[in-house]
This record gives sequence, structure tokens and C-alpha cells, in this order.
Amino acid sequence: MPLLQKTCCFLLLMGACLYASAQVTVQPDKKQAVPGEAITLTIGIHATKKTEASLGDTLGKFEVLKKSQVSYQQISDGFNSTQQVTITSFDSGKFVLPPIHAMATGIAPSKADTIVISRMPADSLKGYSDIKTRFASKALPQWPFRLGLLLLAIVSGYMLWRLVTKEKASKSLKPVRLSTPENWQKQMAALQQEWKGRQIMTQAAAGQLMLLIRELFSIMGMQTDSLTGEELLQQSQTMLTQKQQEQMHNSVALCYAMLFAKFTPTQDDLLQCIVQTEQTGIALFSQSNPEASA
Repeated sequence: MPLLQKTCCFLLLMGACLYASAQVTVQPDKKQAVPGEAITLTIGIHATKKTEASLGDTLGKFEVLKKSQVSYQQISDGFNSTQQVTITSFDSGKFVLPPIHAMATGIAPSKADTIVISRMPADSLKGYSDIKTRFASKALPQWPFRLGLLLLAIVSGYMLWRLVTKEKASKSLKPVRLSTPENWQKQMAALQQEWKGRQIMTQAAAGQLMLLIRELFSIMGMQTDSLTGEELLQQSQTMLTQKQQEQMHNSVALCYAMLFAKFTPTQDDLLQCIVQTEQTGIALFSQSNPEASA
């Protein structure tokens, strides 16, 4: 029994010695500072294995500005780790630096310390709540700002050019009512020639073709002003063959993609839609007035 008691006492004593030797130490480079001034903490940990301090974004009333990499040194009974941590406080007063714990268990935390943050001298303030940080700073080069202004001017010029071209494109649309099939065919032929000669912009051509498609069905007796493209195709199914429906669907879909999705087709794709639309219109006019066609 006495031997068992001695063994237990020995183990408890050894555990206490190991716990006491494994601990965190914190050494600030200054105990007094002003608001915004950097304070460097040297955190050391002596333990039997590699570990580091458990740090967040704040330490009590202090904010953590920067953390250095942890350096390790192997010794006979374990490892010594060292880390530099920069903190500051923007308030004034006598603040407690709380104990810092290690990430590993069984390591005693550091002891709490006190750091005094004095008020800024009155003659160093320009105005209310003006706090000057005492970090060393260099004069900033001016070329990044000049380059930024140049890029801004280029972007502004490009946006202005886009606005002018869009306005020209909107003016090139011809939303006129064509009361006769002859006028409609003339407009289709003119659009075809303008697109072949690249005399009309892409969006303007799509808008003009869509207006002519609506006018085609308007001549055939449909009320097209309040109809969407899908509704227009649905109501025109009774007067179109299956092939004509597919061709008209392709033309309307391409116009909507060019107008709203900024899609840019090849010249042949849009030209094919213009030709197919013209052929469909001629066929409809022939069906509605065979004598005129003859």
C-alpha cells in the first residue's frame, strides 16, 4: 500500500511538472502606446510537440493587424515555437491583454497583461475624431492614377460611341404602314440589298425584318400590334403551310435573338431568313388574290 501511494504521488508530481513546463509566454514590445500605434507581441510556446497560439481577429480591446509565420526550434524535451503578432487599439484607456491559449491541450495559457493606451495630444489632431496612425508610409506613385483616368476616358468614349450607333440604328428602322403587297415586296427587296451591301447594322436589320413580318400578317387581316412574336406565330398557323411555319419561326427567333440577346449571325443566316420571309409573303399574297398574281 505505501508503494502504491508513492507511485501515485510520483506520477502526479511528474504530470504537474510537465504541465508547468508546457506553457505560452507573451512579451509585448511596449506597455504604453497611443491610439492606432502598432504593438508587437512575441508569443513563445514550450511544449512536447509542435503547436501554435490560438488567435482570432481580436484580443480583448485590441485588434490583430498581422501575424507572422510560426518558427519552431527542436530541443531535448520538445519544441520551442515563436510567432510575431502585431496588434493595435483605436480607443484610449487601460486595457487588459487576455491570456493566449495554445491550440494543443495540456499547455498552460499565458498570463494576462495590462497595456495603457494614452490619449492623443490635442495639438496633433486636425479635427473631431481625427486619429493619425504612426505607420511609416511612402509617397504613392502617380502613374496608376493617370492610367486609371486614361482607361476611364477610353471606356467613356466607347460607351458614347455605342450610344450614338444605337441611336443611328433606331433611326434606320422604318416603322411605316405598308398598305399594299407591292410596297411590302419593295421594302423586303430594299432590306435584302442593304444587308448584302452591309449598308445596315445588325440590330437595325433585325428590327426592320420583324416590322415587315408584322406588316405582312397585318396586310393579311391580322391585328399584330399587341401580339408577341410567339402569339404572332400561333395565330398565323392557319394561313401557313408546315414548311412556311418552320421558316417563319426561324426568322422570328433569329430577330429576337439579335434584338434582345445581342446575337450576331452570319451574313448568310440573316439573308436566308429575309429571302424565306419574302417568299412566304409572295405565296400568301398569291393565295389571297390569285388574279393579281396571274
